[in-house]
Amino acid sequence: RHVVPVAQCCARAHEHAFAAAFLRRLCTRHPQLRSQRPVARALIRAHTNNGDWRRAVDAAEDFVEQGGTLDAGMARLLISAAGRGGDWSLALGLLQDAERRNEVDGACYEATIRALLRSRRKAEVVELMTRLKSSRVTLSQTARSILKQFFSSSESSEMQLVQGALEPEHLGRREQRSATSRKFGV
Repeated sequence: RHVVPVAQCCARAHEHAFAAAFLRRLCTRHPQLRSQRPVARALIRAHTNNGDWRRAVDAAEDFVEQGGTLDAGMARLLISAAGRGGDWSLALGLLQDAERRNEVDGACYEATIRALLRSRRKAEVVELMTRLKSSRVTLSQTARSILKQFFSSSESSEMQLVQGALEPEHLGRREQRSATSRKFGV
């Protein structure tokens, strides 16, 4: 009952290694904790923040083996961890798994895009942007800016694709309201 709050306190104090070790030890002593979503999420987050993406993936696999299912937040953490570790193909695979389970959100796509951009995987970003263009996924303003900057020196066809996927009809409701408010001074 107090496991997750203790791990969260450690994380707030930037003691990610301690939080990860604490949760690992606890899960070793009490294996039933591995199947609890809040504990699994805290363990994945602790490993991700500690820069140990392989252990984050192992914790997720443990959780799934115990009968759990990954939600969009856990998928995002794992995609971010894989991206930080330089494993863009794992990040892309994790996104595809999340899509199959319908447990994906804009943050999952953004984490995957960041992983691909870190590894300079332009073709994969273009392919992902093609998929995004036909979906209703919302990207943050920061992600859109990063993409525009990355593709600013690209061929015009790539830039057009990225621009098309980043146009206002692909913004979320809140961002549409903000754009409308700015336009009309409301």
